[in-house]
Amino acid sequence: MKKPALVEVRWRDAFLRSSSASLEEAVQDDDYTLRFTAGWLVHVGDNKIILAMTFDPGEPGEQPSYDDRYTIPRPYVDTIRYLTKRPKAAKKDSDGHSD
Repeated sequence: MKKPALVEVRWRDAFLRSSSASLEEAVQDDDYTLRFTAGWLVHVGDNKIILAMTFDPGEPGEQPSYDDRYTIPRPYVDTIRYLTKRPKAAKKDSDGHSD
């Protein structure tokens, strides 16, 4: 079994403000938290990407397993940077996300 690609994903996550604000101030909030997550690229779909923190190829004749999976909504993803050689099928992302 071939190992999946190891990648670093740069993505945006929700941001919580715990301070008081007027309605006018609150609607102007546009902050988000920039995150970087690295892992084995298990799935790239239109709505989500899935990274596994651990890849176990298994013994000969066994199915591989993907542990500690992390699902990121695709619209939140800024970039996918390949840390290992990028598979040929992934060289062109359909929605413009790049590595």
